[in-house]
Order: sequence, then C-alpha cells, then structure tokens
Amino acid sequence: MLFINRSHPVNIRDLVDIIYDTLEYLHDMLIQNNASYIIFDGTDLGTERHGGLVLSKSHAYNQYSFSFVDIVVLNDRGSNYKYSSNEARIYWPPMLLSYGCFDRFVDVQFGHLTLRILSTNDMKQHLNDNCGKDWPYVA
Repeated sequence: MLFINRSHPVNIRDLVDIIYDTLEYLHDMLIQNNASYIIFDGTDLGTERHGGLVLSKSHAYNQYSFSFVDIVVLNDRGSNYKYSSNEARIYWPPMLLSYGCFDRFVDVQFGHLTLRILSTNDMKQHLNDNCGKDWPYVA
C-alpha cells in the first residue's frame, strides 16, 4: 500500500513515476498469476487521447484530488459480467462492458508500459456509453 504525506509537497514527476510503477507492478502480478484483466474508464480514455496518464488537479465527478486505481473483480455470468462484491454494486453503476470483451483484449502502449485494454471497438463503445460520444474531444 502506498501512502503520500499530503503535508509535504510531492513533485509531479515523482507522482507520475509512482503511478506508472504501480501499474507496472500490478500488470506483472496479474500476468504471472494468469489473471484476465483490462484497463478501462479513465485509463483507456488516457490511452486513446493521450497515450498515457490523464492528470488534473480535480476530478469533476468525485471529491478526490489525487489519482488512484480501482481494482474491480467481475464474475462471468455466461452472458454478462457482474461485480463480485455487494459493496462494488452499491458504489459503482452497473458494468457496461460488452460480453466477451476479455476474449478480445489487445496490448497497447500506456506511457512506457504495455498494458491490456479493450479491443478498439469495445473500448469506443464503452467510452461512448459511459462518457458520451464527444469523449475524443471534450475533457
């Protein structure tokens, strides 16, 4: 677990390095354990629009002023995916991922890393459904 003391200023470059290092560690751990995973939401938006992280001082959709990674475990129901925890079902909207997307993932560059992402069609559909059709142009 990573803690950053907010009373001491953090250099933005150091923060970016910490985020990339965390993603690299997570990717390696999941691959070594044969776990299917994809990055999505803000991370795939960053991949598509910026080739990496999207950083800002504040996030319009929540109260946090720092970057974070949500790890969500999904159950495969045979025709859709469902959050494995009741708590996730309370805090996040229903998962709008096209069924079978874990069979169609692709590897992409995310900064200096290679991570797994939804296929191009699945990713664009997911962003259209969750961010609106103007996501390529509007922050």
